[in-house]
Amino acid sequence: MAKKKNLMLEGQPKIDHEGINTLEYWSVDRLGNVESHKTLSDIKLDKTPPVFLDWSSEPQSLSDDYKGHFRISVRIVDEISGLEGKTPQIDFHIGSISTYSGYNNMNKGDNGFWYYDIPEPGNGWSLYRNESIYYKIRCEDSAGNIGESAERQELIGSRKIPPTVKIINNFGNWQKGKIPIELSVYDSDGTISDIQLEYSLDGYQWNMISKITDLSHPFEWDCSSVISDIAKSVRIRVTVTDNDNLQAKDVSASFGIDNHPPITRHDYDGTWRKSSFTVNLTATDGEGSGIRTIKYRLNDSYEKSVDVDGQPFIDEQGESKLEYWSIDNAGNEEPHKILSKVRLDRMPPIFDKWNVKQDKDRISVELKIVDTESGLSGSPELDYRIGTDKQYLSSKMIQENEKWNFDIDISKIPRIYWK
Repeated sequence: MAKKKNLMLEGQPKIDHEGINTLEYWSVDRLGNVESHKTLSDIKLDKTPPVFLDWSSEPQSLSDDYKGHFRISVRIVDEISGLEGKTPQIDFHIGSISTYSGYNNMNKGDNGFWYYDIPEPGNGWSLYRNESIYYKIRCEDSAGNIGESAERQELIGSRKIPPTVKIINNFGNWQKGKIPIELSVYDSDGTISDIQLEYSLDGYQWNMISKITDLSHPFEWDCSSVISDIAKSVRIRVTVTDNDNLQAKDVSASFGIDNHPPITRHDYDGTWRKSSFTVNLTATDGEGSGIRTIKYRLNDSYEKSVDVDGQPFIDEQGESKLEYWSIDNAGNEEPHKILSKVRLDRMPPIFDKWNVKQDKDRISVELKIVDTESGLSGSPELDYRIGTDKQYLSSKMIQENEKWNFDIDISKIPRIYWK
């Protein structure tokens, strides 16, 4: 947050930050009453003229027997105010004795490119053998900044042949991590002086990957250094330049990059179960390449997959360990997760060491109740019935040390039954 300023001390607000600015302002009177703050947004400043990138010509080498127009293409970028409603212009002349005659509007192409077709002279290009085409471009942005390129030239009558280049790889739908890039490069009348690899996330803005000097093996691009998560529309471009400064380009088809592993979840609630059950595993991959498989291992046994073996089925008495993870279609493997204490107890408690004693008008029932897996939940209950009454009465037993006991008053009861 910018610090507060006092107009009386520091003068009127000065806008010097390019882009969109916001001004918050208010007044305070002599009694200290503060005006409600007001905000003036969308204060726009652009001091930078447009820039000219990615020049190209068609044909690259203008021979004197070539028939047809000579096309100049350039990408024009203005990242602040933009070029909406603006048309770049080109001025040119052919030969050293002619002069510039005035700017002409260019034509809009795709992805920020503009082009202009310089028409073939009436007597053909051969009339100007060993002469040059001279040209320059200017463009005004929405803020009124005017950018003008340096003068460029193209020799007429050149017999030089541009190089050729092709990206051999088929990148498929998704890639991750280190991507091998294999190129086929050739120059029939010279040598290759420069090979440059770039990537784009939108087909418009290109970013450097590397310059290549060794074509004896595929170049390996570690895309995770610039794309840590997911990018859906990635392209790779290679530009080669030969010793005559002629160029060739190739652009790959669009593909996705997924450097983010999937996430697997389970539905086990941590409680003891009394019959065999299934733990359901589900996985998500966000906007990435999608789930290829969910894998798991029970109690350090062999590896299984949900799509082939089904969901993990718990049928081993006691506490089991479930190791699980997912792999997405790009090959990202999730760090393995461990679900310990997956609990199954199919055995009821064991009643042992019954001890029934009668003391005067009281019967004491004592026994040991054991459950080695899930343990006992609450206090055991003793059910008993009196005489010929077929309905059992139920009472909770009391624990003393390792045993449970309950006393029944039989002073007025001829016979008692219990369980």
